[in-house]
Amino acid sequence: FNIILFQVRGNGDAYYSSVYEPWSDRLTGSLGRYPDWDPLALAVQEAHAAGLELQAYVNVYPSWLGVSPPGNSTPRQMYLSFNSQFGNQWVQWDRNGNPMGLNEHYLAANPGHPAVMEHFVAVCRDIVLNYEVDGLHLDYVRYSGPHYSYDPVSERLYQEQGGGDRGDWQRAQVSELVGRVYDEVLPLRPGIALSAAVWPIYKDKWGWVTYGSTTYAGY
Repeated sequence: FNIILFQVRGNGDAYYSSVYEPWSDRLTGSLGRYPDWDPLALAVQEAHAAGLELQAYVNVYPSWLGVSPPGNSTPRQMYLSFNSQFGNQWVQWDRNGNPMGLNEHYLAANPGHPAVMEHFVAVCRDIVLNYEVDGLHLDYVRYSGPHYSYDPVSERLYQEQGGGDRGDWQRAQVSELVGRVYDEVLPLRPGIALSAAVWPIYKDKWGWVTYGSTTYAGY
């Protein structure tokens, strides 16, 4: 082994001291409660003492998990703060115009919403400025599927930016976020890496993963 990928953001929560997101409830049973230790700080310390690199593993678009909303915390969890600012237009919508709601899986934020991008870049900046991580590792850096996101904000921006191939436009939203992390965050700690866990099937020629008649392909 030479690198540890240490997950510090699951779904709009934190396993480190964050100014933007609350401590994960998996640490203490209560969202936002300080656990009296800092998992990321300890992980960095122990990894470096053992001669290992440590990359902070962050889920990009997941913003909550489960059918019950988060409770009040400081900072406020993304679900509550974004709902109060943007209603339901910050989450991904399906082709039929239905916004994604709380469910047993991830509630996914909308890659085409500018505030979502600003928030995530700020989260990454906060980590890199305050912890001696050797990299950032991005997971779930994608739309939830080809049938998402047909929300009002994306529809408006898509048309304002010339329309064209919708897949190209969606790819550009994800690429812009990754590019901003690369251009704005990595220089804050020279030499750190940017990596990602990506969808394993680039083009699904065999119909391995389908949603109705639609195949899930990484591209």
